[in-house]
Amino acid sequence: MQYKSCKIIVWLHFCISKEKIKKKKEKDNIFLNDALIVKNMKMRYIATIFVLILSVGLSAQQRKTSAAAKNPVPAVSQQTKSYFSLEKKTVDFGKIKMGTSKTVELNFTNTGTKTLVLVDVYTTCGCTVVDWPRDPFLPGKSGTIKLTYNPTEEGPFSKTVSIYTNAENDKEVVQIEGIVISK
Repeated sequence: MQYKSCKIIVWLHFCISKEKIKKKKEKDNIFLNDALIVKNMKMRYIATIFVLILSVGLSAQQRKTSAAAKNPVPAVSQQTKSYFSLEKKTVDFGKIKMGTSKTVELNFTNTGTKTLVLVDVYTTCGCTVVDWPRDPFLPGKSGTIKLTYNPTEEGPFSKTVSIYTNAENDKEVVQIEGIVISK
C-alpha cells in the first residue's frame, strides 16, 4: 500500500509539477505576448508617425505645385510687381571746386505692373544730400532723384547711395564719383 501511496504522491507531484510548468509557460507566453503586443504597438506608432510626416510633406509639395501652376514665374515683360529701373547705376559728378556743391539728377522709371513707391534713401556720408519724391509712381511713369555733393576735402571721391523701394528689386545701390579740385 505504501507503494501505491508513493505512486499516487509521485503522480500528484508530477501532475502538480506539470500544472506548474503549464502555468509557468502560460505566464511566460503572456509576458512574450505582452512584449510582442508592446513591440507591435511601437511599430504601429512609428508607422503612423511616418505616414503623417509623409502625407504632410506630400500635401505641402502638392500645394506648392498647385500654387506654382496658378502663379507661374513671370517673365521680365510680365512682372507682377513694380520694378525700379534706374537710368544709370554710376553717376559722375565730374570736377567740383572746393567750397561749392554740385547737384546731379538721377532718372528712374517704374517698368513693372504695380505702383512703385520709394521707401527710403541712404547715403554713406553726410556730404551727400538726397532729394527724392515721396509720391507713388504708376507703371510706366518716371521720376527724378536729386543728388547733391558737398565736398569736404580735395581729391577724388567715391560714395554710395542706397535706394529702397516696394519693387521686386527692393534695393538699388548707386555709385557717385568725381574729383574735388581747389578753388
